[in-house]
Amino acid sequence: MPAWPPSSTVRAKMPFKPSAYQTAILNFVVAGRGDIVVNAVAGSGKTTTLVEAAKLVRGTCAAFAFNRNAVANLKAKFVGTAVEVKTINGYGHSALIRELGPTVTPQADKYTKMARAIADEKVAFPGDLTRNDYAKMLESVLATVMSSLLPHDAPSAELYAVIAEHDVPADYASVVVTEVLRMADFGQRIARQQHVVSFDDQIWLPVIWNLPTRKYDFTMVDEAQDLSKAKFALVQKARSRGGRMMFVGDPHQAIYGFAGADYRSFANIAATLDATELPLSICYRCPKSVIELAKRHVPHLEAAPNAPEGNVAMLTYNDMFRNVREGDLILCRMTAPLVRACLTLIGQRISARVRGKDIGKGLIKTIRDIARRERCSTMQNFPAAMDRYAAKIAEKYAGHDDAEKKLAAVRDQLDAITVVWEQCSGTTLEAMCAEIDELFSDARASVELSTIHKAKGDEELRVFILAPERLPLTWNNQTEDEYTQELNLEYVAYTRAMDTLFFVPLPTQDEEN
Repeated sequence: MPAWPPSSTVRAKMPFKPSAYQTAILNFVVAGRGDIVVNAVAGSGKTTTLVEAAKLVRGTCAAFAFNRNAVANLKAKFVGTAVEVKTINGYGHSALIRELGPTVTPQADKYTKMARAIADEKVAFPGDLTRNDYAKMLESVLATVMSSLLPHDAPSAELYAVIAEHDVPADYASVVVTEVLRMADFGQRIARQQHVVSFDDQIWLPVIWNLPTRKYDFTMVDEAQDLSKAKFALVQKARSRGGRMMFVGDPHQAIYGFAGADYRSFANIAATLDATELPLSICYRCPKSVIELAKRHVPHLEAAPNAPEGNVAMLTYNDMFRNVREGDLILCRMTAPLVRACLTLIGQRISARVRGKDIGKGLIKTIRDIARRERCSTMQNFPAAMDRYAAKIAEKYAGHDDAEKKLAAVRDQLDAITVVWEQCSGTTLEAMCAEIDELFSDARASVELSTIHKAKGDEELRVFILAPERLPLTWNNQTEDEYTQELNLEYVAYTRAMDTLFFVPLPTQDEEN
């Protein structure tokens, strides 16, 4: 028997011995009727199950994954089979090529440019929005229209509700509705006439235009809990007449509602398709001690028969730096504590990076926004500028139901920037931006630090959860869906550990001193 936990290389060479859950799924693929949704817990061998299921399929078969890295991983597992592995975006893009011709060109900033052009036409903006804020708001609302398949050719109650969430004054809502519908119409015309499409278009246009698509006798979809309504509608178009579909996912890992995913996607798929739901409940990744913790969130989670006991321990903040070693993963719900910990590790000459180039870009953008809004050009005056900026944001959201949630996100950003400012070796704001750009990277380092969102899908022998006292994260007027996703984040964090899980509370002010 291989040592626990087996490496990915060892696991790939191990003979496949299906569990009772996997056997039931594979039997249903062969002898059952209708569609299947597989409720697969973290580390349950869902990829292996998909591969073995594909071997039993007669006829054409496709497997959809969410990004290119996931596609590459699946393709490696599907070697020797006739399964077509692709992203959902790639599938939609193929449909657009059939409709518009081979000159279809993806343009990531298509709607960014359009929103900016519309903002440039205007003289005044609602509330205290800047021209840039207004453009971002238009782009964000349109993205929601697309991912949620909201009416796009006439004003609707759903669209007004989305705009209200963006804090647009009621007397300005009809203007914003008109602009968003204008963007939706113009975006379609650009696609038709110039063959330029955004990544959202690749999903949205094949659905609303009802384009013909490649059909398959058996279609498999991974990470089904993260499907938006538009993506679900598109993958359904892959079904051939009499074809079947298999959706695999974990409803307890639904954490991307903020990014347009349908939080209730897994349940909605089962209900819409009247599919048979089958469990995949054994976790082959985590030791028993971690499984017991995670069962607080997912009671049906089971440890593998040969899983070791593992180790769950509490460390002080300073002890974490004395114990960390190459290959460790440090997770946190917030960004600022990760930045502080990363800079400490670098100060100890340990190679460390915070995952997420996009997070770093967001911090840099905030720095430049503050410098412009508060007319601040020096490092020395920047903390005062941040204070003024924070006060204005607090005033803007005062009285809003979700004020605490929004202010917490802003404060986390400002705290992260403050940490860098305190330790910045440069003398200008652009030098600080350069340090942030260097700090945040998707390149591998000896010690990886990551938000929980960025770590989904990962696994490491040893995982440190920084600031466990902030899990789940709560705020006033939090909705039930928001709270459930925070619980899901806690579950995701626990189940990254393959051997040892450390809890590291943030230090008190006395401990820091």
